[in-house]
Amino acid sequence: MLQKVKNAQFLYFAFALMWAFMIHCGSMEVAKCKYSNAGITVIGVVCAFMVIYLLCSYLASHLPKFVCALLSWTGQGTAHILIIHCLFGWYVDNFVQTTLGFDSQNIFHFATTILIQLALGVLSFLTINFAKTKIKSITKKPTC
Repeated sequence: MLQKVKNAQFLYFAFALMWAFMIHCGSMEVAKCKYSNAGITVIGVVCAFMVIYLLCSYLASHLPKFVCALLSWTGQGTAHILIIHCLFGWYVDNFVQTTLGFDSQNIFHFATTILIQLALGVLSFLTINFAKTKIKSITKKPTC
């Protein structure tokens, strides 16, 4: 099914419009179990997934290979980025607001907060992968 949607490129705009309509009319807050306009919200979530899928497949076929490799490598650390966002988002937000002096409604506050969380998530990913590699090399059984 995804391949059929990928080949029908006009659907990108239909999905994007439905997603925008869902953002305007509904909301979904999984953490609070709040699902207003449930039917529209579920359709909007599916449309959002399809838009992101189509965008990623387009970028994969039109970007240079090293950019795709970098994005793929960064994507492997997505769980780390989300963990940093969930656990330390407030601290990063507070740091940007107090230390750097950006107002919380400022676009620079938003961008700086996201960049710091991304950097911390990727750093966490690199550190854990490095530690796993070292542990594997230390605990590797010698072959006789």
